Amino acid sequence: MGRIFPAVVSACLILLGAAARAESSASAPVLPSRFKPSISDRLECRRALGIPPKAIVIVSHGRLAPVKRVDRILNAFAALSAEYSNLWLLLTAYGPQKDLVEKTIAGNEVFRRVRLLGFQEDTSKLLNASDIYVLASDREGFGIALVESMSTGLVSVATKCLGPADIIEDQRNGLLVDATHEGVLGGLRQAIRLNPVDRARLGESARQTVLDRFEIYSAIRRALKSLGIPSR
Repeated sequence: MGRIFPAVVSACLILLGAAARAESSASAPVLPSRFKPSISDRLECRRALGIPPKAIVIVSHGRLAPVKRVDRILNAFAALSAEYSNLWLLLTAYGPQKDLVEKTIAGNEVFRRVRLLGFQEDTSKLLNASDIYVLASDREGFGIALVESMSTGLVSVATKCLGPADIIEDQRNGLLVDATHEGVLGGLRQAIRLNPVDRARLGESARQTVLDRFEIYSAIRRALKSLGIPSR
């Protein structure tokens, strides 16, 4: 009994810590029950945004800050939209570069299929409306937005910086690209050109990565197992 009690206390501390992080941290573990593929959410959100059901939709959600390099995303979209008339882009427009991005897009025919959205309290429907997630940052931390997108089963294109490089295995659960205009453009072009089988494979592998590594309950079960305490 004397040996078991410290282990139980440790487990309780781990559980409390995980719960606290889930409540207070921007990089909290993802709940795949919330971020999961949903056909109904996909169709509903597309209807609300005026996007055709068969369009190819790229999304990037998060704060518009210089380090996020949204210019790479817009430049890539401008090039690709000339090749793909059914290509759309969704951006959550808030943060220090909001006005700059709005001015760049306003009145420019090249960006007529770009939708600028404000801060989204719940991004799950927005992600379900999309096919490809892009992260073009010069540097990144944990990347909660990337993990949410992977949990939803999107094909993720992310630059090779510290956070994404720790999460994505190139060609297995997403695409890692150089942090350049050419890198982001090439990665998005590759994602668009994926055949349905490869697109589904990447999306399924991405979601499985989240279930295995970042889902809060999996993390708790692993902690209990390491302490020799049954989780069921």
